[in-house]
Parts: sequence; C-alpha cells; structure tokens
Amino acid sequence: MNRKDRGRERAARLRNLTLDIDATMDAWEDSAHSVHEVHRVAHHYNVFRDLFGHAHFYPTLRMSVEYDTPDGTANPVYYGNELSPGETPTPPDVTYPTTSDKLWSLLLVNLDGNFEDNERELVHWLVGNIQGNDVGSGETLVDYLPPLPIRGTGYHRMVFLLFQQSGTINFSSERRSSPCDSLSERSFRTRDFYRTFEDSLVPMSLRFYQCRWDESVREVFQSRLDIAEPIYEFIPNDVDRLGQLKKFPEGKTLTWLKNFMPKEPIYPSGGQFT
Repeated sequence: MNRKDRGRERAARLRNLTLDIDATMDAWEDSAHSVHEVHRVAHHYNVFRDLFGHAHFYPTLRMSVEYDTPDGTANPVYYGNELSPGETPTPPDVTYPTTSDKLWSLLLVNLDGNFEDNERELVHWLVGNIQGNDVGSGETLVDYLPPLPIRGTGYHRMVFLLFQQSGTINFSSERRSSPCDSLSERSFRTRDFYRTFEDSLVPMSLRFYQCRWDESVREVFQSRLDIAEPIYEFIPNDVDRLGQLKKFPEGKTLTWLKNFMPKEPIYPSGGQFT
C-alpha cells in the first residue's frame, strides 16, 4: 500500500473521504467485473426473464443513457436506480463506443406497463438502423412516450436495450403510427421482436431504471393520450385486519402474524389518493 492509499484509508476511517461518483462509476464500468455484476443485477430484477424468457446475454458494451434537466445537469440511467416520470418527459441522450460504419437498434420497453396483457410489454421508444451512435440518424419506428406507471401499481421497470445489426434491416413490420398515441398499438413482446430479427441482431448492452406514479402521468393520459387516467386501489379484506395487541402478547408467533400479511405486495402510493 503506497502513501496515497494509506491517506485515503485514514480519511475513509475518519469519514472524511470524498469521491467523485461519476469517476468511480466510470472506473467500475470499465472493469471486467462489471459485466458479470450487471448481468447478476438484471437477473435479480427479473429483467432477462421478462424480456426473453429463459434466454439472457452478457452486456459487454458500455452504454450511457442520460435525461436532460432544466438546470443543465443530467439524470443518468444505471441499473435499477429510481427516476420519476416527471424527470423523463423527453428522449434521453444515448451514447456508446462504436464507429460510423456500424448499425444499431435502440429499444425502450416498460416491463410492467401493459395493463391489457400481462404477457406483453409496452414499447416506449424504438429506433432502428442507427449509424454509429447518432441516434438521430436512425429510423424512428415508435416515437418516444414518457413512462406511465399507473397509480396504485407500484414500481415499473423501464429497460433500454441496444442491439448491434449485421446490416440494414427492413423494420416495416414494427413501424407504428406517428405520433403513436394508442396504448394498444404500443403492446409489444421483446422476445418475439428478437426472434423475428435474430439473424441480424445481437444484444450488446442494457440499462434500466424504476419509476412510480407522479402527477405527470395524469397529464400524459389526459393531454397526449386523451383518455381518463386509470387508477388501481388496494382494498384490504376486513376479516384479515389485525386487532390491537397487548404490550406483551402471549402465544403470538411470527407464523401466526404472517396470516395477517397481504398475499401480494402493497407498493408505495398504491391505492392512495393523497
């Protein structure tokens, strides 16, 4: 250990050490270890399962996804961090290392947003035949739609997927009306998309964030989609409510207490109207 490392160690023990989080993240993502960690995290959040079923891939290409903010800074997308719908109203800046002669496809899907069919996702953005990392040069097959985590449904996983193409692809079957303001038109199944073009597409990178309802969701439903905002509410069963216990209850085990726990997750803000 050199003198500089000893100084950093002492500062850490005294809780005086300051780190540049961006530089630290950059160093971690440049390491070989990060590929396996990202793969593990994606498995933990069931990203691969809900995208491809039993298939998966190792994200070996580093992709940067950042949403601009009014103050000129950026909200980055990492691997499961939380961003609000109000922070992601417009398409993000997406960059990755490549050369101008290579072609790419970029996909953004909500794994939890299709309330008409639980076996399908909601496609929020799809761009194909991108030259290099100039996303604006590609064919916009599905225009960008801000995330729509419906009130009462908890956290939604928004996943960015980057595919490398072996050549120019005819994506006419995936093209939607523009602007695409129909949620039915945005019903999407990533595994079917990949199966259709698997001879020409290789998944190379992914990033994802989580979001939950805020006021901007209502605005998108009413102003852009021109439909009433759906709301889900959790209504507890009266017979399952736990009465007040004595300060030192007797014979009340954790197994007994488990009988009063909800059989499904109750998410933050789920069913709340305040």
